[in-house]
Amino acid sequence: MAVEIAAGRLIARQFGNSLYTWTSIIAVILAGVTIGYYLGGRLADKFETKRITAWLCLGSSLSTLLTLVIIYYCSILSPFQNYSYPIRVLVSVLLAFFLPSAFLGSISPVMVKRVLKISATGKTIGVMSALSTVGGICGTIGAGFWFMTSLGPEGIVLAAALVMACIGWSQKPKRFIFCCWLFLVAVLFYVSVIDPSVTIGHYQLESGIETLGFRYKKSSYIYTAESQYHTILVYDEQSRVSQSSVRVLCLDHLVHGFFNLANPGELGYEYERIYREITWRYSAGKDSISAFIVGAGSYTFPRWLQYEWPDARVDVAEIDPFVVEANYIAIGLPRNTSIHTYTGDARNIIDNLPDTAKYDFFYGDAFDDLTVPWHLTTLEFVQKIKKHLKPDGAYLFNVIDKLESGLFLSSSYLTIQKLFKHIYLFYPNQNGIPYQRETFVIVGSDAPLDLNDWNPKYGLCGSVLSGADLDQLLEKSGNRILTDDYAPVDNLLAPVVSER
Repeated sequence: MAVEIAAGRLIARQFGNSLYTWTSIIAVILAGVTIGYYLGGRLADKFETKRITAWLCLGSSLSTLLTLVIIYYCSILSPFQNYSYPIRVLVSVLLAFFLPSAFLGSISPVMVKRVLKISATGKTIGVMSALSTVGGICGTIGAGFWFMTSLGPEGIVLAAALVMACIGWSQKPKRFIFCCWLFLVAVLFYVSVIDPSVTIGHYQLESGIETLGFRYKKSSYIYTAESQYHTILVYDEQSRVSQSSVRVLCLDHLVHGFFNLANPGELGYEYERIYREITWRYSAGKDSISAFIVGAGSYTFPRWLQYEWPDARVDVAEIDPFVVEANYIAIGLPRNTSIHTYTGDARNIIDNLPDTAKYDFFYGDAFDDLTVPWHLTTLEFVQKIKKHLKPDGAYLFNVIDKLESGLFLSSSYLTIQKLFKHIYLFYPNQNGIPYQRETFVIVGSDAPLDLNDWNPKYGLCGSVLSGADLDQLLEKSGNRILTDDYAPVDNLLAPVVSER
């Protein structure tokens, strides 16, 4: 189970977290374990159980170690690039995790037969089953709660390979082979997890283990971290807006923000510039504003608000404390910033706001095209937001979808429309309606916007979807409203995800 948890993170770096990734991981591991149970039972009937246990443990250790090599080279070579996203995910998971799952599954029937030679009772079988389940529970909780942040997914896989090597060695078969393998895995674990700076002569082993995939390649990044939620990367690249360098925040395999250290007023994403334009319009005549932002990312928009209105009250809800720390360490966010960050799930945080807390703006920015927290999309959640909006306030919500399918986009629009007198749908294009995957912005407010005077102050800002185009989009939803009882977000976004 620990390896399964690590598999989710390793696959997410290449394919993101989606319905397809976890479906593939669970299906492949179950298939491998099932085949392993069958083959392990056959082997237990043909060979001496203690000896076969040792060799199966060796096979488990070796195949578990190879998963890191396979995943790494699949990510850099992209051998299945011409296939659809679901097929790429499934084949990659199959190549990496089927064999170790089969080996690990094959050990169980062999161990049961060994125990039955001592006591062939139902109690013995029950104890074996219980111990197996307890081991799975401990592996799952240990990996998810502690080992992911301390060891990382590569460290978890290497630790599993080391444990299996130890068990194989303890069975006392051909000691030389097993001693050599145990020594090799122990060295790989030490160099990959404990002390990557080890050198042999002038050669630093860190370079070699990164090339094999036993350690995540960190040398090209300013900052890296593993949290319970993401692999976090920070690096520099040239700005899409100016010629200067910007800091990039990447979570797993998707960029979640750009920040220009020299110019906090620069907004790299088109949807952020739509946010900016709408914010200007709703805040006209105000000396300062108050805003609550769901999702921190690189704090680009919160810092723009602070840059535009130095006295603004800006609150941010971010579920991952490691993302906040990455901003402090690598993206220039001062620890004494006036931006207040609530660490935790945004819905719980908004629930706990005092009734007197009122904001001019709420911004929903905790979503990407693969992972959308469904509980932050429902009617009930928007009701909680509206409770803390000022009468002339606005809720801005970004949605990544395709107009061609538009199932999630249209359902989100109708959901927000239930609660606000005025609702608008913007897209970042002034040269025609985009039918490819795009970031749309839904705006809900009880105060109207004057759309007859939509002349952006700075460059590309966006257009409003209206009239027959909007009606055509909304027809696709079948009048679906997202509620806490029914919000099939993953299914609604499946057409978008499957075409990545």
